This record gives sequence, C-alpha cells and structure tokens, in this order.
Amino acid sequence: YTSETDHFLILMASLEFGEKTIPLFFTMRNFPKKKGIFDKIKMEEAFIKGLRHILSKKYTYTIVADRGFGTLRFIELCEKNNFDYVIRLCDNLRVKKDGKTLNLQDFHGKTEAFYAQVIKWKKNLKFEIKTSENSTWFLTTSLENTDVSAVYKKRFGIEKLFQDQKTSGFNIERTKIRKYDRFKRLYFTVCFAQVIVVVLGDYIVSKNHPIKKNFSAYTGVISAFSRLDYVP
Repeated sequence: YTSETDHFLILMASLEFGEKTIPLFFTMRNFPKKKGIFDKIKMEEAFIKGLRHILSKKYTYTIVADRGFGTLRFIELCEKNNFDYVIRLCDNLRVKKDGKTLNLQDFHGKTEAFYAQVIKWKKNLKFEIKTSENSTWFLTTSLENTDVSAVYKKRFGIEKLFQDQKTSGFNIERTKIRKYDRFKRLYFTVCFAQVIVVVLGDYIVSKNHPIKKNFSAYTGVISAFSRLDYVP
C-alpha cells in the first residue's frame, strides 16, 4: 500500500527487475476520510483476482508481502488464486510445535525452519525464522527448498519504487489533480514511464548491449527534441 498524500490509496504489485522493481499492477481508491468507509477485504480480494487474471498461466508466481498482509485471510486468498507466498508475520501469534504451545516471540534471536499450527487460525504453516543484525523476521511460506529470507529481502524494492514515484523522481505528490479518474490516468502514465526508464537504464549499464555502445548518439537524438520549440 501507498498513498498520494491523503487523497488516494494505492495497492501495488511490483516485479523484480535487476536491482530494482517495476510496477506491474495496481488498484486505487479514494483515501478513506472516516472509519467504516474503506473495505480492505474487498479491495485486496479484487486486487489479487485482477492480478491473477493478467498473468500468464505458463508460470508460477510468488507473492512477497509485509506484516500488514500477515493474516489468515490473505494467506488463503493467495492459495485460492494459485499464488505461492512469502509473508512476514507479527511476533504475537501462538503456535503449537511438537506438541508444545509457544509464542513466536520465543524465537527472537533464532534462525530455524519448522512446521507448526497457528492456534488462532487452526492452520498448519511452514515457518522460517531469520535473525540477522539483532533483527528477527518471522516468515511463513508455501515454498519448498528455497532460501525464504533471501526472497523476502526483495520486497524492499517496492519501497524504492514508491520513493522514485514521489520525492526521488516523478514527484506525484506535487500534483494538484484531485479527481479520481484523472489522477488514475496520471498514475498509470507515471507507472508506464517508470517501467521504460528502469528497463532502459538496465540496458545502458549492460556492457554487451548495443544501446550501451550507441548511447551518446541516442542522447543526441533525444536532446534534439528539447530544442524544437526554439525560434532563433
């Protein structure tokens, strides 16, 4: 989730691309001004269904999400729509492991993987606990034979994506557009431009790609357009 100040609420899926992520799919709502007018459940259900619809059936996909999505409802939503998942959980869940009732807080400072039942949810899940630099992640996943914590690290790319859309790049929060349909078209354009910029940038840093060899010529052509409105 992100927001355009307090006007629009945006739910975004991004795709890993090199060292960055690029926008893949988003949905948007007017930012809720009062309690009870925002239905998070319906928004997330529509989002996951829409995302599944646009993706090719040739491949498998993994949803990587932060603690805000660490609920039984969201996990089952992923399962229902044939998504694998790596989701970070809050540490206040009680689990039953090897016949013992424990709290995830008991695993602070540890690194291990195990299966356990979340007592409140009555559901068996695979857990991976990862501790690094005095920080412990509590992850649940449907993946097998995978370095789950390495997969979860990729989630932070969407934070940079949002940053590039805002203060470090397109600065969408400076727009004065307040009508929903107009802002949505603007935001789509920003996402599309962001994809082009990131993909082009990746090609440029690739030493073997022809764009790298001819980049100076391309920039000369592009910069020529900036002088079209000049009248000597």
